[in-house]
Amino acid sequence: MTTQEWKTVVEEAVQEGLFKFWEKIADTFPEAEGGDFPPDLTFEMDLTMEKMVHSWLYYNHPTYGKDNEDE
Repeated sequence: MTTQEWKTVVEEAVQEGLFKFWEKIADTFPEAEGGDFPPDLTFEMDLTMEKMVHSWLYYNHPTYGKDNEDE
């Protein structure tokens, strides 16, 4: 995969994972009456999670970062 392809796949995985995360939070706290969350923290959370997934891939995926070194 190219660097951009990795970036896209990670972004999609993080978005799906965060959706499931918030779904679990809402299920755990059914008395909460809304789903509001500040946009600045949403942005920060997205970036942090993407960074964590890229780091995890670096240490655990056999070709991550190696198949696109020539870009």
